[in-house]
Amino acid sequence: MSAYAEEHTASIVQAAGALWSSGVTSSTKSFIIRGCNPFGVRRVGTSRYDEAGIAGVLVFSLPSVEQLGSVESASLEWTLESIHGSPSFSVDLYGLGYTMERNPIGACFFEGQRDSLTPEDYGLAGPRKKSVALIQHGVMRPDSQTGRIVIKSRQFRRYLESLYRNGARGGDLVVFRLSADTSTNILPRKTGYNVVLPPSIHGYTSLSELPVLRLTAHVGDNL
Repeated sequence: MSAYAEEHTASIVQAAGALWSSGVTSSTKSFIIRGCNPFGVRRVGTSRYDEAGIAGVLVFSLPSVEQLGSVESASLEWTLESIHGSPSFSVDLYGLGYTMERNPIGACFFEGQRDSLTPEDYGLAGPRKKSVALIQHGVMRPDSQTGRIVIKSRQFRRYLESLYRNGARGGDLVVFRLSADTSTNILPRKTGYNVVLPPSIHGYTSLSELPVLRLTAHVGDNL
């Protein structure tokens, strides 16, 4: 049985970016700003504007593994560049679902303990009648060290497998979200976790700091 590995970086697909909300925690007033700011990062936490929060949305092109076997390993990586202010909240990682490459990705904003919306509520595909996947609590915390953060777990691998089982194909876009585990609307402004996003900015960030999705699968078996 031969091994198959493929690496996809957010720098070569359309949608690594930050999601801004101009409502308290209401997605009805959310909008998207794609990519990084002039310093190569976006904050997950509070905006400079009153009653506005920011969640980070990472999107990657899925590799073509329909004819391959089970996913052997999978990881998601990004770089925590700095922590701004003194956040009293942590950040959770969600898998929101997937969409075809030509489809636009809408506002996926959320802050709180547990998002009960479904992929369909966000205009995405995924397991029907099931809420979006909370992959890991507290991936960034007030005591987190800056630098590379790597999420590699059985739960993460199984989440990717579930997308293929539910119809995802190579080239579809998988959507992840980094969001505060509580409402930030009354917290101090410009507080949170600065994450490096594409494109890399000369003098500030490098290609090695950009978000990366890695997946390894075996040839020969069915998912």
